[in-house]
Amino acid sequence: MKIGIITFHFVFNQGAVLQCCAMQKFLESKGHEAYVIDYRPKYHTVMHAAWRDPLVYSGVFWKKFKERKATTRSYLTARSFLRCMYWNLSGIDRKNQKAFLAFDRKNLRLTEEYRTLEELQSAPPAFDAYISGSDQVWNPDLTNQEFDKAYFLDFGAPETRRITYAVSMGKTHTPETLLQLKELCKGLDAVSIREYSREDIDATGRDVHICIDPTLLLCEEQYADVEDDFVPEQPYIFVYGFETNPSLIKAVQEAVRKYNCRVINGSPKWLKLKGSVDVVSGYGPDRFLSLIKNAECVVTNSFHGTAFSIIYKKDFITVTHSTRGKRMTDLLCKLGLSHRLYGRDDYSLERPIDYDAVDKVLDVLRCHSAEYLELALAGKKGEEIPHHPEDETGCDK
Repeated sequence: MKIGIITFHFVFNQGAVLQCCAMQKFLESKGHEAYVIDYRPKYHTVMHAAWRDPLVYSGVFWKKFKERKATTRSYLTARSFLRCMYWNLSGIDRKNQKAFLAFDRKNLRLTEEYRTLEELQSAPPAFDAYISGSDQVWNPDLTNQEFDKAYFLDFGAPETRRITYAVSMGKTHTPETLLQLKELCKGLDAVSIREYSREDIDATGRDVHICIDPTLLLCEEQYADVEDDFVPEQPYIFVYGFETNPSLIKAVQEAVRKYNCRVINGSPKWLKLKGSVDVVSGYGPDRFLSLIKNAECVVTNSFHGTAFSIIYKKDFITVTHSTRGKRMTDLLCKLGLSHRLYGRDDYSLERPIDYDAVDKVLDVLRCHSAEYLELALAGKKGEEIPHHPEDETGCDK
């Protein structure tokens, strides 16, 4: 079967690119011919470029914060303008672009480039099936403050299968956006999301399946040809965070006390750590995998930092992200790893992780998600595909 995947595949984000790569590899392991639809809308290219136009970049935030007070909106927009200028002058994104482009050329099979939904609709890539996802493709904060119909597969021949796989809302939606979801989901043959949310499920008006992130469909050995050969000489703790917050800093300090080794901070721009810290920047997904694989411990508030810590069977601490924490808590609770969620009553870095037990649960979840994909691609409507109670468990269930 010839399949086109549409997701956030070109952004300077390790997890986003790796989940795309994992989906392609998984489909190919099942005998399919998988391609990544090279969709690059302007609202995304302005956020992920070697040099960014400060006016256009800050305009994205002006639109994003339209509900804020005028003074707050102006401050946040001005801050984004100055940040953009600093990043341009520092050259950090030129290093990012070089590293990510090299990874994409080696590991992703791309279609011709599309810049707009209209281009997709006028000359759609010819595939037997389209898959939207994974990642936060249904998060309006990341798609210009509105849903992008491209990620609801509003293009292509009528006979083409249209399914979503583990898409993420990534945020709490407004009543307005929840109302839009039902209409947008009507043209899909099968719907799968990544995090269990009764509100989101009901809003789609569909029979929704919960599937694991594509990165978790593969085991450690299947990433061997994706990793690079970078191995730091001394033991280290790898830190990968998307925001600076007190809990994350305290978690790093706790890991240092236990392991008594140096810290490598591979976080993208945001996280600032004090003390003796080696900073790694401008690197691609291949090095990200190697940094996790060879670490003594991983401290992260990233979903994919958590996912790959589990794949590589590492000691780790997950700190819930202030706005995108549900996907991490859902995953860890499904796998019996809630004690590695920093700040929970049962949190403990000293309690060892039983990866044999984790693997047994993960294997079941992999089988269920693979079954969903297999049946959806074979022509089953989402409403005809069986559900499994294990898929919908979580800390709040």
